[in-house]
Amino acid sequence: MVWPIDRHRDEAICAAYRDGMTTRRAIAERFDVSRRVINKVLKRNKVFKHPGELRFWRKVGIRTKQECWPWKASKSRLGYGQIGWQGRVTEAHRVAFELTHGEIPAGAWLVHSCKSPDCCNPKHIISRTKEDSIRDDRQNRVLYARAWRANNKRERCYQQARRRARKWRATPSWADLGVIKKIYESCPSGHHVDHIVPLRTLRGNKLVACGLHCEANLQYLTATENVRKRCSLPDDLAFP
Repeated sequence: MVWPIDRHRDEAICAAYRDGMTTRRAIAERFDVSRRVINKVLKRNKVFKHPGELRFWRKVGIRTKQECWPWKASKSRLGYGQIGWQGRVTEAHRVAFELTHGEIPAGAWLVHSCKSPDCCNPKHIISRTKEDSIRDDRQNRVLYARAWRANNKRERCYQQARRRARKWRATPSWADLGVIKKIYESCPSGHHVDHIVPLRTLRGNKLVACGLHCEANLQYLTATENVRKRCSLPDDLAFP
């Protein structure tokens, strides 16, 4: 037997669920029906899971305005909170920004000023352009590197000594040390002196190539290109 559809009841159930003021169990008790009926009504009217503002903030550990508000529910592999919102899985900090500041501008990136990916404090979530976000990320990496060198002077000295020893072992007897010194002194601003064939090239734990520290194996690269190249071989010398 097929029961007639009560349109007024269906609209009331969908409205209660969209408001997010309660759960499916509470809605079933309110309308004196089973949860199975509630599920059928929502599916028939294409009402997707929408927790609503109240249910969203219940999943946030709200503290003082200056502190971080951690997300207490599901998180992604990168540590960002995630929630089903308007029929799709959305990052929690984006929902918090929309509920507080309105719609996210087109092409804008949301950045955490506290550097905590699970924070949902609207005051810690800033809307930035892609270029500004990339520039700030670079500046933060520079500041982190400076702080690491200041707090790990002993390890830094050990790295520099190991680098000098590696250069000394890779310097052949026929190399012109005067020309090498001039190459380093004439390095343009914003560039690095790089070895075309690195002094050590590792593949896993296996040493596959060793370059020489001589004038013919030196070149100028920008800082970005040098960091990107790291210890990789040139394309024409790369192993298959």
